[in-house]
Amino acid sequence: MSEARILSFDEAVRARDAGRPPVLDLDVLRERQGTIGIGNYHAAINNVTVIKPLKTREIEYFSNFSVAIPRGRKIVVLGHRESGARQLMDLLTRRLAPNKGSVVVDSRISWVIPEARFFDKATPLRETAIFFARVLGMDPQNLMGMMLAMGELPPQAIYEPIKNLPPWAVKRLGLVVLYFCNFDLHLVGSRFQMKGMKLEGEDANEVLNLIYGRDYVVSCEDPKGIPQNCNLLYVLYEGVLYEFEDLAEGVAVFEALPKPIEGPRAEKDQEEDTEDDDFLREEFF
Repeated sequence: MSEARILSFDEAVRARDAGRPPVLDLDVLRERQGTIGIGNYHAAINNVTVIKPLKTREIEYFSNFSVAIPRGRKIVVLGHRESGARQLMDLLTRRLAPNKGSVVVDSRISWVIPEARFFDKATPLRETAIFFARVLGMDPQNLMGMMLAMGELPPQAIYEPIKNLPPWAVKRLGLVVLYFCNFDLHLVGSRFQMKGMKLEGEDANEVLNLIYGRDYVVSCEDPKGIPQNCNLLYVLYEGVLYEFEDLAEGVAVFEALPKPIEGPRAEKDQEEDTEDDDFLREEFF
């Protein structure tokens, strides 16, 4: 490790331009982290440890990890591949139970947009619409009509199982449900793109306003994916989350960090995750 210490935007830029492998002064950054008053958060993760077992080894993503997601903020989490951003999202949606610690949720949090893993792939669209209409307190016929229109599907598609519909259409169906759920906090995956749903122009803008108009947490591997209205940045590095009110400083620190070494095992893990992962990165902002 280098003796370079990244403590500010200017120092990060100098270290990067000089070609030195910089490191974070972890103690200084920890001292700079803000606090959140009780009741002013969507969710709180308390002293959590997350370990992913593989066939020949284990990966520890977090150890005694704690963070509160504040209300009224639009948040981006910048992290390298396999940094634990996916696991952070899964903790917030309770798809992942920590090995140790607790997760407290005090808001209505969305699934990770635009994935639609909450749909039963074997169930016909008609029965799917009836189920969600009852959950949302809607007229099933209205929801069916909206799903067919949003998915650009013919009337007979109402009898098709979800697995037989085009993947981009299924993502659009998830957006219809998202619209009526009225969540307090939206979670957005690291590779969110409108082209994955074949939307453009005014239709795309309406979807972007729907997603980013509320409080959100977006995971990003590339600073280019940061939405324009983001107002709080976290850098997730080596299992620790660092907070930056100054977005430019946070980006500079992230770009100056040494990237974790990835081998064939990491690439294989990524391929397996991608099969079950609809995370898309937003390029519109």
